[in-house]
Amino acid sequence: MVKITTRPQLTAEQAAALRREMPDDPVRDAQRLACECCGRGVVVTELTPVRIAERLGMGGSYVSPITVPGHAPKSRPKPPPNAVRVAICPTCAARRAEAKAYVEQHPALEQRYGNVVRQHVETALQALDVIGLPRPTNETHWAAIWPRLWRAAGGIAWSNPETVSPGYVNRRPWDHVRAAQRDEMRKAYADGLRALVARHQPSVPLPCPGPRGTATGCLYCGVSSVTLAAADVARLGGVQQAQDAAWRRVLTNQTALGRTGPEKVRGHLCATCSAALDKAGGAVGVTSRTQALADHLVATGRAKLAGSLRDWLQGHEGAVYVLPAHAVTGRPPSSTPWVHAAALLDAVQAPPEVALPTS
Repeated sequence: MVKITTRPQLTAEQAAALRREMPDDPVRDAQRLACECCGRGVVVTELTPVRIAERLGMGGSYVSPITVPGHAPKSRPKPPPNAVRVAICPTCAARRAEAKAYVEQHPALEQRYGNVVRQHVETALQALDVIGLPRPTNETHWAAIWPRLWRAAGGIAWSNPETVSPGYVNRRPWDHVRAAQRDEMRKAYADGLRALVARHQPSVPLPCPGPRGTATGCLYCGVSSVTLAAADVARLGGVQQAQDAAWRRVLTNQTALGRTGPEKVRGHLCATCSAALDKAGGAVGVTSRTQALADHLVATGRAKLAGSLRDWLQGHEGAVYVLPAHAVTGRPPSSTPWVHAAALLDAVQAPPEVALPTS
């Protein structure tokens, strides 16, 4: 006997949800204009605000708002020959008003993002509509999510030059949004949630990269590991990505590190020493090492000693060997930066007649 199995039938709600997940081609409609945001058809009356969007070209900026059947005043720019008239549906108009109100309630946003922040927030709200998720009621949660959403949702509006088509409308809102971009928006939303969770997690240790099972540290200061806030690790995409961002790869030679010899040295610099290298012009040598040690002293409340260090090194010949990089000292890495420079710092603070101990 052959057993016949049938696929379970989708309910109307399941079918509708599935259709919302998938993009679809627009349809011709001579009676309505497409909503500039979601693309659905909008019945136009004499009081309906209509905008003109460019079908081709850079950006999706509108040329001039007009009303139907009126015409734009002569003082306004002439619409381009490839102009497409679009309207806005009540739902998207309400979403635009919501974005405006949110920005007005948080004036610091405009200082940070500029006068385009309202469009950014509106795009994030549009993204929520596309992926079928409500706006978080918790303001802290929303503040962590919307900056990620608008970046993932760039160009989803129907008025985007790559999307807008004269005489066409969407069957359903957002039918024109590609499946791949919908996935990107879901990922951005999930990243925002992970960042919220990470705020309450302890800092993440990021050891200096090196051969497995081998202790290694910063070429300059010798620190074996740095820490990064869990939220920053989540923002960067995980521990591996955070480690790549925290440690700078360097290829140099022993002479540049303070020991004679032609041998090449591969290793990494921590973020502090990497910044010092950039300050000193990007060259591996005693100048950037002095900068790195001085920055460390300033950061640990010893700014006066940092100044004395510079003066002391300028008055001594062979400073390149007096302040070697940790990588050429033969010492193991440490949890504390610049342990190998302790004798030098003692000499800097000692009376002039005290000589620097020889190693």
